[in-house]
Amino acid sequence: MPIRKLGLIAGNGRFPLLFADAAKHAGFTVTAVAHRGETPEELGERVDALHWIKVGQLGHLIEHFKAAGVDTVVMAGGITKARWFTDYRPDLRALKVLARVRHLKDDVLLRAIAEELESEGITVGDAAHYLPGLIAEAGVLTTRPSSDQWEDIRFGVTTVKAIGRLEIGQCVVIKNRTVLAVEAIEGTDETIRR
Repeated sequence: MPIRKLGLIAGNGRFPLLFADAAKHAGFTVTAVAHRGETPEELGERVDALHWIKVGQLGHLIEHFKAAGVDTVVMAGGITKARWFTDYRPDLRALKVLARVRHLKDDVLLRAIAEELESEGITVGDAAHYLPGLIAEAGVLTTRPSSDQWEDIRFGVTTVKAIGRLEIGQCVVIKNRTVLAVEAIEGTDETIRR
C-alpha cells in the first residue's frame, strides 16, 4: 500500500495540533511547514517532518513540500494580521503573488496562495475533510433556544455575514438584538491560545 502523504501549512492556535493528530491517526505521513512566531512549537512532536519559515516565504514553503513528495496540503490555524506589518519577510515568489492581487483581503490572498501552490501540482484540500469528529453537526447543540434567543440567532447570522463580506471577522456576540462584541484583527483563535 502506498504511503499517504499530507502537507500541513501551520498557523497559530490549537487547530494545527488537532489537525496533525487527526491526520496521523488516519494513517497519513504529515509534513508541516510552520510559521516562526505563530505556530506552536509542540507541533514538531506530532508530525513526521517540520520545517520553519517566516511569514511570506512562499517559495520556501513550496520547496519543502515538493522535496517531501507532498501533492496535497491543508491550511490550519491563522496568521496574526499584525504580523503582516511587523514581521513579514516575502520572498520573490510571494512578491510575484502580491503583485497579482488587487488588495490583501484574507479570501483574496488565500486564493492567490492556493493558485500558486496548484500551479506547482500541489492541491489545497479542506482541513475539515480530515477532521469529521471535530466538526459540529447541523442542528441544536444544547437545549432548544427560546423565541428571544432565536431572534438573537437570526440577527447574529445577518450581522456576521455582513462583517464577513467586509472581512472584519467571523464572529459576533449578540444579546437582545444588540451587538456586544465583534471579532476583528485579533482573530477568533486568540482565546484558545491564552
